[in-house]
Amino acid sequence: MDGVEPPVPPGLGQLTAALGAVAEFVRIDPDLVAVAAERSAPLNADDTLRELPGWLAQLPADSKEALLVRVARGDGAKVRAELLAGCRRAAGSVETGDESGRPAEELLAHARWRRDDRQRAAREHAQRRAEGRRRAAERTREDHLSALAGRQDQAWREVVELVERRTAADYDTAAGLLSELAEVCRREGTSQMFADRVEQLRQEQRRKISFIQRLDRLGMV
Repeated sequence: MDGVEPPVPPGLGQLTAALGAVAEFVRIDPDLVAVAAERSAPLNADDTLRELPGWLAQLPADSKEALLVRVARGDGAKVRAELLAGCRRAAGSVETGDESGRPAEELLAHARWRRDDRQRAAREHAQRRAEGRRRAAERTREDHLSALAGRQDQAWREVVELVERRTAADYDTAAGLLSELAEVCRREGTSQMFADRVEQLRQEQRRKISFIQRLDRLGMV
């Protein structure tokens, strides 16, 4: 690809909200802007303001009058921006010449590398967050099962109460609680006791076909 980097204005790394919106609207690659900004001098308004009186003194009188009229008409913010930009140009704050300009191919390559690095960092961050959520969920489940282990008799009574309500939602809740009790008993080495209690529950609730089907799907036979 032919072409070299054009002169880079100061402040490219500090885009205003308006300029950022324009860059997004015209779909300028933000990574390419960031690479170009590496050679952009900071936008130092204080230095420009110190140079401004001397530069204004050199302006023709009619130009000054036109600027004052625009300010009086409410165009002050735009006039200020134009004055600062003109002063910076006059002071040579924008580097010129193609000798220091990077080839377009190099700029695009650097933008691709930067985008790859940014996307990789974003993926790693997302993975760390997902792992953190997984560990937090595991801790929450472990705490829940530990608490359940200390109230197993109460939990069995809750299962019976839920089944007696005869609603699909309560059957689902009862089946879920039984799954957790099965895990607790497996860890404690009391799976046979759990199986015996499930068999007793099946016999007592054998007329509740929908609930029995849920036990079958969970393998509690």
